[in-house]
Amino acid sequence: MISYQQRKQRRLLLLGVEKMDTLCRAMAVALLSANGCASTAGYRLSAAEPASSTIQTTRAVEPNIETLDALAAEIRNGQFGNTHALLVAHRGMLKYEAYFTGDDRIFGEGTERGWEDGWIRGVTFGPERLHDARSITKTVVATLVGIAIDEGYIPSAETSLVELLPRYQQLLEGRKRELRLKHLLSMTPGLEWSEANPNDDEGRMYASPDAVAFVLQRKLVAEPGKVFEYGGGTTHLLGAILEARTGKPIEDYAREKLFGPLGIERFEWRGDIGGMPAAASGLRLLPRDFIKLGLLFENEGRWEGKQIVSSQWLRQAMQPQAEAPLAPGAPVWAIRGGYGFQMWYDEYRTRLGPIQISTAVGLGGQRIFVVPKQDLVVVILSGHYRKPGTTWTPEQLFHRVVEALGYEPGTSVTD
Repeated sequence: MISYQQRKQRRLLLLGVEKMDTLCRAMAVALLSANGCASTAGYRLSAAEPASSTIQTTRAVEPNIETLDALAAEIRNGQFGNTHALLVAHRGMLKYEAYFTGDDRIFGEGTERGWEDGWIRGVTFGPERLHDARSITKTVVATLVGIAIDEGYIPSAETSLVELLPRYQQLLEGRKRELRLKHLLSMTPGLEWSEANPNDDEGRMYASPDAVAFVLQRKLVAEPGKVFEYGGGTTHLLGAILEARTGKPIEDYAREKLFGPLGIERFEWRGDIGGMPAAASGLRLLPRDFIKLGLLFENEGRWEGKQIVSSQWLRQAMQPQAEAPLAPGAPVWAIRGGYGFQMWYDEYRTRLGPIQISTAVGLGGQRIFVVPKQDLVVVILSGHYRKPGTTWTPEQLFHRVVEALGYEPGTSVTD
């Protein structure tokens, strides 16, 4: 098995290659701009771009492009805060994308938990610029766990942590021996955890010499499987389990089993927690690659005729496995249905019934909205980091996209 030191050195080499690749691309964009080519800000496809040749539906409803253009104009005018990108896929096709100019911050750079420093001002976003996924990384890690189960590295979601983390058996005594993989996936391990302030448990975990031990040493305050408590510690344990069971660095396993099959070639997985990148929040992807992930989820794990992750796994991941509280300030038409496997579940009220939505959510307004029954995937990327009143801004924007498709809350969404 590759050592932490070898993995760290390899990651530094890869990061250097990625930075050089990014520099070359930036120079190319600058040359294009100098020759009068249009900026990518506000860019949208003039024709639908196939995202997967195997995703087909019979729905005839199409996005109203004029309505989406008007919405993009509102974003440029600041009505949705510091929004960076809006992408809409419908019926398996990328139908619309728009990019904007705003302020950004990158995971792990600047004074990450000071929040007044570390900003990059006046960034022009576009399809070739990597963007923080933040906690959408958690959804990716859960997907990798599903693949590892498919491949036999992990027996099932019912497997105990005692079996999965044998090095830490001494920390899994008493009621902690009841902890199962499914409790980490649904964030219901019952361990004491708080992410409410800059000196929270996640920050302390990052600074710990042994992050796995730090998480497992938390006091058990609830019966496993009974109480939802959002926390990056569970995802770090998932990452550690993946590396221990597959014998591969998590980013290599992702490249081989998930990103490669999806055609995701450029990505960064930032952070260094005991030699492993931040499993809870360290990914950076291109905007259209967020859409690819959403389409994979919508299509029950299939991509171009190949089953990347089992449909059974994704059905579990995208359905509520735990009750989760509704965040303050929720619109009247939004109902928090619960939390799946490192993914949120929502229902939006309508006159004849609810729209079911599975959402990968990241700090700062990063979203992948997946609405399988409406054949809809919407990606919103933003920079709403620690900005009061912006918790539900992506959902408000998504609501407007739904209107453009004719699925306005208060009206029928059924055929």
